[in-house]
Parts: sequence; structure tokens; C-alpha cells
Amino acid sequence: ATLQTADLNWVLSAVVIYFMGIPLLAVQIKTLALKPLKYGLTLKVEMATQFASKILPSFVGLVSMNMYYMVKEGHSSIQAATVMTANAMTSGVAYTCLIVLGVLASSIPNLNLDINGGLSTNLVLLILLLILGAIFTCFHIQAIRRRIYHTYSDVKSNIMAYRDRPLSLLLATIC
Repeated sequence: ATLQTADLNWVLSAVVIYFMGIPLLAVQIKTLALKPLKYGLTLKVEMATQFASKILPSFVGLVSMNMYYMVKEGHSSIQAATVMTANAMTSGVAYTCLIVLGVLASSIPNLNLDINGGLSTNLVLLILLLILGAIFTCFHIQAIRRRIYHTYSDVKSNIMAYRDRPLSLLLATIC
């Protein structure tokens, strides 16, 4: 019923913008990849991830398919995770800028947000207890501590690869 009264120009614009995002996502992944990826194959994978993300919850399909693709193309699993993290971070920067620009450009004078809703004390205590338990477990079980240290070292070395490629991060943020 709502679509019947919708302005078709806006509907068409939304569809075009959505489908323009798929090639841009392929550019982001190709640009951020630590090893060379072919654009055509990356574009096909991104089209497939759009389908998978409609079936699977949230971005599970997008992340898992991209990581699988990168591992098949020669990245280690840590490198693939680093690329996906860099992609999420650059996208987060871009979305934050767009949201701030949108709020500044909007005609809404005051949002009247009620941020004093509060959380239940029991919920806060449960979250705090879970965090403390995780920290205790990680630091007192040597095998877990060793695995965390090795994973941290791998991720750190992969992130340092972006230090030599600042234009890749800028291009991924713009796209």
C-alpha cells in the first residue's frame, strides 16, 4: 500500500544507489587486500555475498564469503580477517561522516533524545562479571594466553602493512 503512494523517482534512485554499492564494495575489498585480487572475480563474489547476506543473519554471509574467497586466493585467515576489519573500519568512518553531515544538514532543530533510560543494575553486574571472567580466563590459562599473543602478533603485523599503503585506506573510505 505504501509503495503505491511512493514517488517512483525516489524508489528508482534508491535501487540505483543500492546496486552501485556492489562494484564499490568490490573496489574496497580489492584495494584493501594484502595480496592481489582480480576485480572481475571480486565483483562476482560481492554479488554472491549480497544474496547470501539476505539468507543468513546480518553480515554473516558477507564476512564469511569474503574471508573464504580471500583464503582461496592466497590470504591467510588472519590476513583475510584483517582485510575485513579494515573494510569495516573504513566504512564506519565514511558512515559516521555521512551521518554527521546528514544531521547537520537536516531541518530537525532538536532531537529530544532521552539518554537517561538506564540499565538494570543486575544487567550491568552480569556484564561486568562476564568481562572479568573472560580476562581471568585469558590471563591464567597459559595455552589460551599463548594463542591470544600469537594471534595478536599476526594481526599487528598485518595491520602494519597498511602503514605503507595509506592511499588504499583513503580510497576504501571514499568508496
